[in-house]
Amino acid sequence: MDEVAEIYDLSVNTATGLFEVVNLEDAIAALGLAATPGELYEIEQTVRHAGGVDREMFMEVMAFKLAEHAKAGVASADEHAELKHAFNMFLAASGPAAASGTITLAGLRQIARLAEDDKASDDDLREMLLVATGSGAGAVDFGDFCAVIRRCGATL
Repeated sequence: MDEVAEIYDLSVNTATGLFEVVNLEDAIAALGLAATPGELYEIEQTVRHAGGVDREMFMEVMAFKLAEHAKAGVASADEHAELKHAFNMFLAASGPAAASGTITLAGLRQIARLAEDDKASDDDLREMLLVATGSGAGAVDFGDFCAVIRRCGATL
């Protein structure tokens, strides 16, 4: 639960002392979890408190999501190994662009060529990187890759 407390502390609105509801999806993703739009709506309706979530309620919601995740039997060593294998496949397909250990625009371009996806423009690929990193960092590391896979609800 230390990680959950850290996420709260880093994201709390210092003016109100509350965690802003609009940041719930990012907080859940930061824990390597995913929530469907319906779950997010339900959580938001439950915890809405003067424009934010107090620490106690935030901890309860995240504890519930973590317990739900553990009950589903995910986040195992097998899942980690499968995610690492998939990430390494992307790196291998990226060719020389993978030297940084991250998936870059050049790497995505190579992957699109291998997938024979002529419709993927550089703007499309840049958008993928932006969505994957959330910051426009320009490169997807293993943590970003895992978060994207989990947000999409993909199972390996």
